[in-house]
Amino acid sequence: MGMIIHTRSGNNLASSVIVEIVAAVQLGTGIGRREHANVLEALASLPEAYFIGQSRADLLNSDKILLLEIWDFSCGDCISGIPFLSRWHREYGGENFNVAAVHCPEFAFGGPLKNLKRAVEHLEIDYPVVHDPEFEIWSVLDNKYWPSRYLISPSGGVLYHHFGSGRFSCTEASIVKNLKKSFGIGNRISLEKTEREGDFDLGVATVYFGKNYSVPQNQIIADENGGEYELPDRVVDGSYAFGGRWRRGVNSSTYLGEDRPGALSISFTGTQLSIILAHAREDAAYDLNVTENGEPVSKNNGGADLEWANGNTYVHYDFPRLYRIIAGGEAKSRTITITSPEPLWRIYAGSYG
Repeated sequence: MGMIIHTRSGNNLASSVIVEIVAAVQLGTGIGRREHANVLEALASLPEAYFIGQSRADLLNSDKILLLEIWDFSCGDCISGIPFLSRWHREYGGENFNVAAVHCPEFAFGGPLKNLKRAVEHLEIDYPVVHDPEFEIWSVLDNKYWPSRYLISPSGGVLYHHFGSGRFSCTEASIVKNLKKSFGIGNRISLEKTEREGDFDLGVATVYFGKNYSVPQNQIIADENGGEYELPDRVVDGSYAFGGRWRRGVNSSTYLGEDRPGALSISFTGTQLSIILAHAREDAAYDLNVTENGEPVSKNNGGADLEWANGNTYVHYDFPRLYRIIAGGEAKSRTITITSPEPLWRIYAGSYG
């Protein structure tokens, strides 16, 4: 049996709807618990410790237009927007404009503030980030998806919004238009430059490895203590399979250790693969071996988190986040196998295309 796929392509956000439900249930957020007049009031209600890179008072200066992006540090579509927010922060930020990313965690590991701070450092984010683990901002905006962009007026009204990735040129045009309208400033932008920087649709398929959302090709009947999986000789395109003893939870699958390394094989046709990895222990650090069609991955095809040593390719896990494994080369059929003997390593989701 093959996996259930939720496809993201530009503004197709079916997968994000499902993860929204996952987040609300898993984190116990109680979405909508508080009532706020507008998003600025909701931001002002958050603890000062939740503001990273800029104080709450400076971010909420009443004379500024504010661009908010609802995001999560393990979301590939969210990460792809970082260069654009960074550029807008540099080019337009000042006495009349601010940029901030509001972090609403998709999964439980995104709740602790220390994990967000580590992700901000890892991703080299140079604009303010606000932690919203109780989904206060999400709720007041009646948001539905990761990522989403909102341009907020000095009085707290929504001037512009966009759900999903892409449409960066439209967002920038709205920034410039509203700065000019409100403050008489703003230069004419080059939409050609913005398009060239990546404002295009790229079809990406996403699979969630929790038992409620997909099934592996080698599905077995197992109880809460997990089950023993045998990797098949071939994983069909668009499917995945486990090897070793795994326990499948609602939102993730965990390797339980014992006699042989845990393995995940995923087959797809494309040029990129990213996997969200975590661990049952907060202080875990371990390596996962990675092969492509049974061989080490070539440097032409390796993603940003892939490393090479002694003729092998591997990913070093340091904290729960998105790990970029394949990026580049021609669009072709690939079977990527990830293995590690480390007990309790965990997988949440993968994206490929």
